[in-house]
Amino acid sequence: MFKMDEYRTSRKKYIKESREGMNMLMDVQTLRDLADVDICTVSKESLVDIRDVKIDASKSREERISDYIRQVKNPYCFQCNGIIVKMNFCQSEETLEDKLAGYFLSIQ
Repeated sequence: MFKMDEYRTSRKKYIKESREGMNMLMDVQTLRDLADVDICTVSKESLVDIRDVKIDASKSREERISDYIRQVKNPYCFQCNGIIVKMNFCQSEETLEDKLAGYFLSIQ
C-alpha cells in the first residue's frame, strides 16, 4: 500500500528530477499553490482530463509518478469526464482502506 513517507520521498525526487532533467520548476511553493486551487473558481478548460493521461506500466515507480505529474499538470485538481476532481492528502499513517473500513463500521 502507498505510505505517506513514500509519497514524500517520491515528491522530493520528482521535484529534483524536474529541476535537473525536465527543466521544469516544481518547487514546494508551486505544489502548495497547485493544492490550493479552488474548484469553484478554476476554469474547467485549464484542467487536464484524467482519461487522457497515459502511464507506461513498464517504467519505474518514480518515472510513472513523474510522467503522471507532467501530464496532469496539477496532481491535486483535474477533471474526469467533465467533472472537476480535487485531491487532498492527510498527514496520517492510516491507509485509504483503513479510513474506509472505519467509515463503514461506523454506519452499521
